[in-house]
Amino acid sequence: MKHLLMIIGCLFAFSVTGQKEVVSAYNANKEGDYHAAVIYIEQAILIDKAAEKEKTWRYRGSIYLNIAADTTVYAKYPDALNIAKDSYFKARELDVKGRYQKEIIEKLEQIKLFASNKGVECYKLNEYVRAGESFDLALEITKEFHIIDSVLIYSAALSYKMGEVYDKAIERYQDCAEIEYNLPNSYLEAAHISIELGEIDSALVILQNARAKHPNEVAYITEEYNIHLGTDNIDNALGCIITATEMDSTNALYWNLRGTIFNDDKN
Repeated sequence: MKHLLMIIGCLFAFSVTGQKEVVSAYNANKEGDYHAAVIYIEQAILIDKAAEKEKTWRYRGSIYLNIAADTTVYAKYPDALNIAKDSYFKARELDVKGRYQKEIIEKLEQIKLFASNKGVECYKLNEYVRAGESFDLALEITKEFHIIDSVLIYSAALSYKMGEVYDKAIERYQDCAEIEYNLPNSYLEAAHISIELGEIDSALVILQNARAKHPNEVAYITEEYNIHLGTDNIDNALGCIITATEMDSTNALYWNLRGTIFNDDKN
């Protein structure tokens, strides 16, 4: 009886550490039984001892990365890439001695590539929102390593615009503008979307910020001019076009617009 109690005690301690669940998850993953692997690893991260170990999160990342690569299983776990990314982020955080940093970085690079390709694929299928989310996932990984990927940012902006997720589209276009990518269009696209939404003040703020950072770019002035003219704010429109002609005195269009305002005002 005493020996039986000792055995039960050992088994209980084994379970409390989560080691059994982690090992079972590892073996199931190795055998390609990803559904079972998910069950075991999700049980493991609920056990404090197991959740404190980088190995648990590394295995979890591996399981969900394998799921993302398997088209038949992926359909059942559509958020697999995000979970894999978060798991490797957690593993990296817990790997204080840096023993598995190389492996973790390689896996995160795989996830980034997978997400980028998924974004392109979804965009071609006109699944624009999913495309934007995939590009954003890849961007999270680049940010983790302080890398700026202008193409990914712009791809996310365009995808969200096409998918009519306008708040995120504006945010990504402004991210492009911050790193001076695809100027002046990045600022202009953000302003255009705001105008379409009827958020005139927001569009003006975007353009005024653009002008403050790039005072020699006439496109921001003329766009602001169009907004003021469209809202019958003639004085501000005139101020913009006067500035434009001062900056580019050889542009006949600016002089024509300036003359039109004076003519309409009977001046």
